[in-house]
Amino acid sequence: MSEAKSRQNRKRYDRRRRQFVRVCEAQNWRCCYCGTETELGIDGPTCATREEVKARSAGGSRELTNTVMACARCNSTRMAGDAFAFYRGVRVGMSVGGAR
Repeated sequence: MSEAKSRQNRKRYDRRRRQFVRVCEAQNWRCCYCGTETELGIDGPTCATREEVKARSAGGSRELTNTVMACARCNSTRMAGDAFAFYRGVRVGMSVGGAR
């Protein structure tokens, strides 16, 4: 890979990371589904992850308007399912964990 291409990819990564941090801050670092307090850059079920409200596999975009922050547990459990149905299920049953 050329140095110019590498620099361009790095800029894109930095921009997306800054956008994601803004999303996390707007949500007070809490999962949009279960309310678990999350952290950036840690491994485990409470790691902050980027979540598309409408999954890209279902025609969703990577735009900021389609992005929320979810804990790794909720993100991996929901997969490409309907976000609103998943939210209702988590809030009603609190089956995933987090704030009770």
